[in-house]
Amino acid sequence: MLNPEVEKFPAPESHVQYACSSWHHQHHHHQQLITHHPFNTQVSLLLPGCARVPPEFSNVLTDDTQFYRITALPLHHLCTPTFIQAFIETGKVYALSRDTRLDVDNSAAISPDGKLHLILGKLMYQELPLSGHPSRHILRTPKDKYVVEANLKDCSCDERVSCALKQVDLVFNWWLAWVPDDPEVCPSSIAKYFHHLGFEVNEQQTKLRWNVVSEALMPTLAKLQEEEDESMQIDLGQETKQKSREGQDEVDMELEGQETKQKLKDEEQIYTELERQEAKQKKSREEVNKMYSKVNEQETKQEKLREEDDEMDPEEVLEWIGCQALGINLLGEGSIVCDIDAPRPSVRVTNLCSAHFSGLFTPAVITKLVHWLREWLDVQSSELVPWVGVTVYGHPDSPVAWAGWEHRYGANGDNFYTLIITRQEVRSFKVSGPRRPSRLYAKANKNK
Repeated sequence: MLNPEVEKFPAPESHVQYACSSWHHQHHHHQQLITHHPFNTQVSLLLPGCARVPPEFSNVLTDDTQFYRITALPLHHLCTPTFIQAFIETGKVYALSRDTRLDVDNSAAISPDGKLHLILGKLMYQELPLSGHPSRHILRTPKDKYVVEANLKDCSCDERVSCALKQVDLVFNWWLAWVPDDPEVCPSSIAKYFHHLGFEVNEQQTKLRWNVVSEALMPTLAKLQEEEDESMQIDLGQETKQKSREGQDEVDMELEGQETKQKLKDEEQIYTELERQEAKQKKSREEVNKMYSKVNEQETKQEKLREEDDEMDPEEVLEWIGCQALGINLLGEGSIVCDIDAPRPSVRVTNLCSAHFSGLFTPAVITKLVHWLREWLDVQSSELVPWVGVTVYGHPDSPVAWAGWEHRYGANGDNFYTLIITRQEVRSFKVSGPRRPSRLYAKANKNK
């Protein structure tokens, strides 16, 4: 017999936040997404009309984007007063523990705002002389995951944090990057610092893989102003058709009443009236037919505009971008089990390039990439390159996801965002998981 509790697991919640803003606006929603998402480990580009990755984009994501892997580095070395004064107070440090699983292992990170983020197990948390709180995103009894945070830029607590971390055995393999405030200072100074302390430091390079689809259907993105004009035209077309039908009904009723009165008159008068009414009826019918032809012509134009300017739902556009990242051919025949329709409306493009860069990318690199994409898009043909897409993925086991908030592990992804860049505007998609704590185990049946 199957366990009846297994069937009570609900599907995980998912939320998609969609925003659209013009490049002429001073405040852009996408810039907030980039700034609040510090630990980026993969960037995917969707470039139509490119037989290979343009060198200007690969240079942005490969030149001066080196990061370092430090093996078996105790956590307290990142919290000493010397390290804080030399690197955290003079730049932005991106430190992330690697080879750790967020739901079962201890994890640590230092965000660019100088805050230390820890997610610890129950035993380690009891040994650490620092206060924290239970994880908010998991319901489990007894509580066995705890969150500890400390501001390393606060001079009153940096020595206390460093002394507390020396009392526990928290050793990780790290990914480390440093962006100094002074552009004349070399970012590799942080690697030299740990190398002089005797730790193994290895420089990591960005990895690239890409594929090109010779022909694909790309969704057509309509402008907001065009959508408003289209709705007004539809309303006007419906009113015109309704008035023409009312006019025909009035003419028919008038003809029936006149024919009844003519039966009471003489034959000559009846024939005369009939001829006159037939001529009038013929004329009125011709006017009605002309009105119908105008209405039909207007409906045809509206139907054509609707096919050309209608826009897909944001979720459907995001799904199409995901299919291209996974290499799914939407032009082929679907299967019986699963079938994904081609986008409608769409435009046929050639040489659709999907490039994936893996590494550790800071928000400043993503901002620079968006700037280069805008400049490259302006010099391309609008028919060959309607728009370009950028998807940025965070580390799946990062202790923090958005703006320093705890990462919702054990749930469907809330650690990536997608930008659609056009010549007039930018559209952003932020996918987030459940806003309530997720239960990893089924509730016990109290009736047993």
